[in-house]
Amino acid sequence: MWQRYYMGVGICSMGIDINQHYYDDATDKIVKMSVKSSSSYTVTEGFYFPFSKAGKEGSVGLDLASTVNLFNYNVGTVNYSSETVATETGFCYQAIVPFALVYKSGGEAILNKKSKFLFTCGAGIAPSYAITKVFSPGLSFSARKFIMAEMGYHAGIAFKLRATAYFGKMTLVNAEGDDFFYTSSFKSTGYGVVDNTVTGKTGITLTLALMPFSWAWAKKDDFDYSN
Repeated sequence: MWQRYYMGVGICSMGIDINQHYYDDATDKIVKMSVKSSSSYTVTEGFYFPFSKAGKEGSVGLDLASTVNLFNYNVGTVNYSSETVATETGFCYQAIVPFALVYKSGGEAILNKKSKFLFTCGAGIAPSYAITKVFSPGLSFSARKFIMAEMGYHAGIAFKLRATAYFGKMTLVNAEGDDFFYTSSFKSTGYGVVDNTVTGKTGITLTLALMPFSWAWAKKDDFDYSN
């Protein structure tokens, strides 16, 4: 099993929609904005569990991973009224357990050093837990569909580049009647509260992974699950 273990780091991206209803004694205002993530990073590790061989150098099986994404958001300054201005930088910390049915070809599929080029494609479901702070803090659970693809090469040990796209929206923050105590910077001579909803959109990760135990792959064309 450890010969099919992988670990990697990379970058990630997920835009958010912010919908707010601000109100005080003199103002009633709707604020809507979309913000792209910046300086966001991902780490992942996982295993591949083959079910059956597919052709001479391929197999079909389950890819099970553990992934952590950290998204950063520079929201900027929002003018709610002449007396109420908020400047926010937010974040979303997301822990995911993606599992997918995949097809693999190359050395990772059959544990063969001579089959140097690696390829993977697949689709699955990704349950996740997110801790978010964009104006207001929020905790959320979700499960989104995703697709993934990998290209790699075995040079002593195996390296591979993985691209993953997560589809569907998820509610990250749903707060009502918040004041601005939690914002990064707040200036006001008056008083105001806000209903704040933050929604995550399609997410993308790009990861460079290595398989540290792939040095022990066999040098023959086999499909031995005990390796």
